[in-house]
Amino acid sequence: MRSHHAKRIGSSIGIRLYQRAPKSGSRKDSNLKAPVANKEVYTRSKHGITWDDPYHWMSNARDPSVRRHLELENLYTDTIMGSTSALQAELREEMASRIVGDESSPPERWGSWLYYAKIPEGQDYPVYLRRHVDAGSVTWLQRLKSNVGRFFQVEQCNLVEQKLLDMNELVEGHGFVHLGVCKVSKDHRLLAYTLDFFGREVFTLFVKDIQTGALISKPIAKGVVSVEWARDSCSLLYTKMDKMLRPFRVFKHNLKSKGGNILVYEEKNPQFFIDVSKTKDWCFFTINSNSKTSSEVYLLDANGHNEEIKLVEHRRPGVEYFVEHQDGQLFLLTNADMSHRQGSGSNYKLFNCPINDLRFDNWKHIVLEEPDVVIYDMDIFERHLVLFERKDGLPQIRVLKLPISVDMMQRVCSDVLPLPKGVCSITPGLNQDYSSSVLRLSISSPIMPEALLDCDLSSKEFAVLQQNEVVCSLIHKAKEKRLKTEISSEQDHDAPNVCRSQACDSTENEVLDLSEMYALEHVKVASHDMVEVPLTIVYSRDLKMEGKSPALLTGYGAYGESLDMKWCADSLSLLDRGWVLAFAHVRGGGELGKAWHDSGRLLKKLNSMHDFLACGEFLVKRGFCHRDFLTARGVSAGGLLVAASIHMQAALFLAVILKVPFLDIGNTMLDENLSLTVSEYEEWGNPENKETFNYIRSYTPYDNLKKAVQYPHMLTLSSFQDTRVGYWEAAKWTARIREYTSVNTNKLTLLKTDMNSGHFTESGRYLHIEDTAFEYAFLLKMVENSTHKIAD
Repeated sequence: MRSHHAKRIGSSIGIRLYQRAPKSGSRKDSNLKAPVANKEVYTRSKHGITWDDPYHWMSNARDPSVRRHLELENLYTDTIMGSTSALQAELREEMASRIVGDESSPPERWGSWLYYAKIPEGQDYPVYLRRHVDAGSVTWLQRLKSNVGRFFQVEQCNLVEQKLLDMNELVEGHGFVHLGVCKVSKDHRLLAYTLDFFGREVFTLFVKDIQTGALISKPIAKGVVSVEWARDSCSLLYTKMDKMLRPFRVFKHNLKSKGGNILVYEEKNPQFFIDVSKTKDWCFFTINSNSKTSSEVYLLDANGHNEEIKLVEHRRPGVEYFVEHQDGQLFLLTNADMSHRQGSGSNYKLFNCPINDLRFDNWKHIVLEEPDVVIYDMDIFERHLVLFERKDGLPQIRVLKLPISVDMMQRVCSDVLPLPKGVCSITPGLNQDYSSSVLRLSISSPIMPEALLDCDLSSKEFAVLQQNEVVCSLIHKAKEKRLKTEISSEQDHDAPNVCRSQACDSTENEVLDLSEMYALEHVKVASHDMVEVPLTIVYSRDLKMEGKSPALLTGYGAYGESLDMKWCADSLSLLDRGWVLAFAHVRGGGELGKAWHDSGRLLKKLNSMHDFLACGEFLVKRGFCHRDFLTARGVSAGGLLVAASIHMQAALFLAVILKVPFLDIGNTMLDENLSLTVSEYEEWGNPENKETFNYIRSYTPYDNLKKAVQYPHMLTLSSFQDTRVGYWEAAKWTARIREYTSVNTNKLTLLKTDMNSGHFTESGRYLHIEDTAFEYAFLLKMVENSTHKIAD
């Protein structure tokens, strides 16, 4: 995605009310023809090259004809997909059956409070709650005093349960709500949170009293991205956007002062974005100024009374660093080369230096690199420092005891946490309690339902707190089936006194997976230049690999972000229908470190497409997929990856899904009036440079569409309120494909635009099923149609 958020900012939660599309596919609409977009003369010129863009008019969101055209496209798509209505209903029912009725997260302790969330049965969105650690021992008299205090708004502590935010109430009241950040003050009295009500990622900052539930005052500011409380719990820092949606200023707001907001810092370079955070020990605010490839950090005393900021180290091209603090020592995660002070595509290393002397020459390297291991994040506790790493592309966690100890070989003593085998994704919990020695984690894989763990950093032991009980029932059924098969086999060999296997019995601390039912393989595929590309493949164990299966290949490959390998229960609906799911970890992503990212960006971007195609060819050649049944899916920048790959080898794919795709990079990167364009130069390049311009022109999907080419079946999904990738990129792409292929193809080209949401269209736990079932039905329909043609 064209992401403007700085590193280490937590992901948001997208929430919207779903309005069902009108039923289509009736006899009246069955002969509806694909919309034909108007063409208007519009030419552009650069570096001596002139080209036409007859669908440029679609970028004017205020033009009523644009909305009419998109609504016609939606009607056409719904009509074509009307024949799959029964299949979509079947898929929705399957997916809904895997959802737990009343879902709650295990409480996570911070100070004297336990924080948790639950989704009530029959509702879509979480309710964020807390209760006091002593709530279990509250007497009836304490409950009475607490309730009386709340009634009269007396400042007393309700020890039983307090509601922080109920997202269901907010959605009901506003129709659309997107939760940005949610931060509790150090004294646990106040909650600062941001909400977007229109889907354009423009958030408003609110502060409420948790005890009474009342807002402290009117909304504090609009256009807020990040927020942090001061140690005094009376003031906070927040970042504010400019008109290009770039967080560029840091303000301080004091709840007890009438003096308004005080400007603390302003970033004037349009390629840099600001976010504020704090060190885990509440000693310092960190003001982080980040571009796509470099960063600069300022420290500010977090006591709330001092506005003087202190620079850690000047920004340098290609050098990134992030900081934490503990007991007078600053810990720095950086890709800097100490000999040249340059990043040079190197991986992150861990350094420390005294807080009272931050000179670069004082930075001490405290963790030596290991082969095939890259560090991508860190966390800190009073007695431990945690490094999040990837070994051969898969996640692991290393723990260092504080203060840092060194063995006789001058190596820092550390341990890798012995997590369960097969983990492909690790997501940290809140881990707010600095004094704790317990690390909360969520682990999963495409065949491992998400499990919440508490890891003791001292003993290196972990406890399983929660795992999806509905899906785990499938695991036990699979084990029982296997057990019966084994017993039957033994009985056939005259062995009546068989010892019963314990496959169905699980210990309290066991992490369950679906490996009895599904296989997960990690392989390496040689790309065009013989570089080995990681490819993850998932399929049912009932599937015979005879080259007859359909497959869905997913990729991303941008911004140094690793491809999401979390558990997704919805995918079982494809796996159980004999599909193979594959994930291409192409260059441009972050699976193998900074150099892997650098080798798939700027003037090396085409490596990403070559890698993706190599993975697709591998699936066919090795019999994972029928040569006529390979499909692909790409989201945001992943949409660019898939679409550009199609230009290079269109016949490889039967059908593709492009979701909020970045398809018009050639024109977008020339328009500095669009938000995010300038900040993207470090990822894609500045087309004002002729070499860069020509390189982007060589792969930009929209401008490389050709006549007389049989493109795959296409489902393109966009969002009208998207501020990262304009809806018009998908609309222009669809119109041009139709124009070029209307005579010589029988392939479907569908466009569906969500008129009410932005870049992140995911909704509640039930409502998202509508979108997923629609996408799966499209893929299944295309394969079924192709199967019939082959049979004929």
